[in-house]
Amino acid sequence: MWIDVGKLIREHVPDKNGNVLPANLTSGPYELRDLTNKGIGHLFEGKIVYDKTYGHVTYGCGSCCGYNAPYFWYNPLEIPPGGVAGNGVYAYDACSSSVDDLSDLYWGTWTTANQSIATVDYYAYHTGVAVGATTSAAHASIQRNFRPTCPVDPTAPGGNDNVQKPTYFFSPSAVHVATPPVCVQEGATGYFLDVSYYVADSTSARVSQSGMAPGENLGDGTGWHDAFATPPTTRSDGSFDDTPNGSCYVTPGHFCAAAASQSFRLTNGSTVFSIATNTTRRTCTDGISIVLQGNPTAQNKTYTFGNVQ
Repeated sequence: MWIDVGKLIREHVPDKNGNVLPANLTSGPYELRDLTNKGIGHLFEGKIVYDKTYGHVTYGCGSCCGYNAPYFWYNPLEIPPGGVAGNGVYAYDACSSSVDDLSDLYWGTWTTANQSIATVDYYAYHTGVAVGATTSAAHASIQRNFRPTCPVDPTAPGGNDNVQKPTYFFSPSAVHVATPPVCVQEGATGYFLDVSYYVADSTSARVSQSGMAPGENLGDGTGWHDAFATPPTTRSDGSFDDTPNGSCYVTPGHFCAAAASQSFRLTNGSTVFSIATNTTRRTCTDGISIVLQGNPTAQNKTYTFGNVQ
């Protein structure tokens, strides 16, 4: 490829951003970058000569450029139980001071140390097989930032994988809704409390997976029921909505004469997880107070709505 810089100057040829080289330009720095072969560039610098008629004669003597140590997008990678989570590879370009995505160079090389915990496909999508911890690795050769030669070195970044165990339901918000479509108490009408939840593991990290079915036990001897959720299973971010037992009433104070508890579980395929969170309806006079009790206790939340009729 030949580039006549003098012609670019004389003819005011714009670049892709519409910028032109100044008409009085005689010298300046430049860089060459391979845009299509990031890991191992195919460009090399040859002589660069300026026409003596319009300037002076010189030649190029550039230094090479390369990457620092590559690393995974996510470390650890949190994988939902029975779900899928993707990963990839970044590396820092020391010349451009930017982080490049080199994931495609590592495709087809990914492995997991324990396939009974997690497996990985050609494109680094990990599938959670069983709750637990393992590691992933991938390998590829890239041009390293060791000047002046910038050698092509084999690299093998690694990272941790955690197949999450749903442990808690955390509640970021709750609202009162009029004329509910269903209430836990038979024959109740009026208002109810709609609580938003998301599923989290023991480290408080969100378990982002759809299709998990939350269940509840009202403590009334009737056993386990599907949570009054819309949708009836979790969304892709692990969230769902529920109407806690005791949150429906017609007149202020109704259903507030005694406390009642509600326990939870989560079903994912054939696996059932016990959930530490429960809700308690406190005794009240002119409203409803729902206490969402989690573990750790710092996650406890109380929602109180008084005189809402």
